[in-house]
Amino acid sequence: MQADENEEKLLQSVALQNAQAVLLARERAERELRESNERITNILESISDAFVVFDKEWRFSYVNPQAEQVVRPLNKSRSVLLGKNFWTEFPELVGTPVETNFRRSVAERVKVEFEIFYPPLNAWFYVRAYPGRDGLSVYFLDITSQKNAAETVRVSGERLHAVFNQAAVGISIVSLDGRFVEVNQKCSDILGYSVEELKKLRVSDVTHANDQETTRSFIGRLLAGEISHFAYEKRYVRKDGSFVWSLTTVNFLKDAEGKPQFLLGVLEDITSRKLAEAALRETHDHLEKRVEERTTALKEANDALRDLSGRLLKVQDDERRRLARELHDSVGQILAALSMNIAAVQSQVYKLDALGARAALENAQLVQQASTEIRTLSHLLHPPLLEIAGLASALRWYVDGFSERSQIKVDMEIPSDFSRLPNDTELAIFRIVQECLTNIHRHAGSSTASIRIQQDGSRLRVEVRDYGKGIPPAKQRVILDSSRGGVGFGGIRERLRQLGGTLEIKSNGTGTVVSATLQLT
Repeated sequence: MQADENEEKLLQSVALQNAQAVLLARERAERELRESNERITNILESISDAFVVFDKEWRFSYVNPQAEQVVRPLNKSRSVLLGKNFWTEFPELVGTPVETNFRRSVAERVKVEFEIFYPPLNAWFYVRAYPGRDGLSVYFLDITSQKNAAETVRVSGERLHAVFNQAAVGISIVSLDGRFVEVNQKCSDILGYSVEELKKLRVSDVTHANDQETTRSFIGRLLAGEISHFAYEKRYVRKDGSFVWSLTTVNFLKDAEGKPQFLLGVLEDITSRKLAEAALRETHDHLEKRVEERTTALKEANDALRDLSGRLLKVQDDERRRLARELHDSVGQILAALSMNIAAVQSQVYKLDALGARAALENAQLVQQASTEIRTLSHLLHPPLLEIAGLASALRWYVDGFSERSQIKVDMEIPSDFSRLPNDTELAIFRIVQECLTNIHRHAGSSTASIRIQQDGSRLRVEVRDYGKGIPPAKQRVILDSSRGGVGFGGIRERLRQLGGTLEIKSNGTGTVVSATLQLT
């Protein structure tokens, strides 16, 4: 009896221990299941894709935060969707590829993935659906930005292709070994080959023989990294054998790593310009030849004119010398004889009445005045002192007489050791000074003037200065114009030219300086 009680207590103790063990095992299993569900939930909650789960009746059994965020603009939330039928909540998807793919996945137990545009959200989604034992798990990702970017790339590509084909210049893409890879229509038109024909050719096949070496040199330097691009004018041989001029620019097309992949060539047809330049060059050469011929003829005419001017100046000087001699030897002698006759009459003036005596006296005075005027005129036409005593004495004589007649005070500075010069040079300098003083008397309105003659080796400078009202700029331009300038300055220039000299005029409101420079031999 006691043994039975002990056995029963033992069995009860074992049963209790087993019950406790089962309870502990169940609690452990529930805890592990709960922890596993929490881990799965955390994973599903944290994934970046939107994720939902449907049961066999197409009811929402799970919606993660990302999925909730996607449908929030439609005023839907997880709490609203859970337990609701998908097709009821989104009736607009019935009959669309969404329904087709979802039902196929469930029926055929296969994974499906597809892209769909959802108008209510104005968005594109990439959808992946996985069938399960209890329903369907769906991942969907908003790919609107990628689709827009792809569309932008597509549109941009189409635009670039349109630009490529419709460009006003020829564009070619060439492999690094010189083969045409792609060309636009304009390039085809320029080179006279079809696009497909060009893709079978090399650049060297259409390059003019005279430009082959230059092209190879440029491409070689480009490939060697010596230059980043190049542009030059070259000739291409067209399919019909004619050639065309092109301004060709070449750059690299590089890959994503920056390595040269192709050569990009841009061809601008400049044949019309080159032909026009050739025609212009030919016309220019013809005109140059005509101008050269005319210049030669003009030079010959100018030389002849200068020679004539020189001869005329010499004739003028000879004529002045002759007239001076005639006035002195002929008219002067007649006046001398007349003066002697009047002197004889005056010796018997007591025989004349008062009227006759006065006439005789006036005649004597008139003859004396005429004789003085003739002598002065003769000296001005050709001063005898110039040949006898030299330039310095002749100028002093002339300046003294000029000052006396014009009432213009003239200061003259000539080196004390001034030597004799060739006759033509002395006469030219005398005439220059004479012309300048005459102009001062007629136009300057100056009460004083100065003459300075300086000799420095073989260089002689004659300077005539006044302190009058000056020469107006317009008049100065006329004077300095070798084709104009009046008789006076024209004569001075011609005399200086005959002697290899130059003339310079400086004038303002306070006076004028005329400078003549000669190189003595």
